[in-house]
Amino acid sequence: KETVASLQTQVEEKIERETRLETSVLEWQQRLTALHHERDAEVARLMQELCDLQTQLDLRKKRSECMEAEGRKRAESAFEELAAAQRTLADGLSELQALRQTTLLERDRQHLSLSEPAPPPPPPPPPP
Repeated sequence: KETVASLQTQVEEKIERETRLETSVLEWQQRLTALHHERDAEVARLMQELCDLQTQLDLRKKRSECMEAEGRKRAESAFEELAAAQRTLADGLSELQALRQTTLLERDRQHLSLSEPAPPPPPPPPPP
C-alpha cells in the first residue's frame, strides 16, 4: 500500500508540475500576444506619423513651388514696371532735350534780333 501511495503522490506531484508548466506557458503566450499587439500598434502609429510627415513635406514643397512662382511673377511685374519707367524717363528726357534746343534757338534769335537794326514797320494798309 505504501508503494501505491508513493506512486499516487508522485503522480499528483507530476500533475501539479505539468499544471504549473501549462499555466506558465499560457502566461508566456499571453505576454507574447500582448507584445505582438503593442508592436503592431507601435508600427501603425509610426506608419501614421510617417504619412503625416510625408503630407507635411508635400504641402511645404507645394507651398515653396507656389511661392517661387509668385516670386517670379512679382519679379516679372517689377521688370515690366521698371521698363515702363525707363521708357517714360527716356520720353521725358527727349522732351527736355527738345525743349532745351527750342529754348537755345529762341535765345539765339532774340540775341541776333537785338544786335541787328529793327526791321522797318510794315507798310500801312491801303485806304479803302
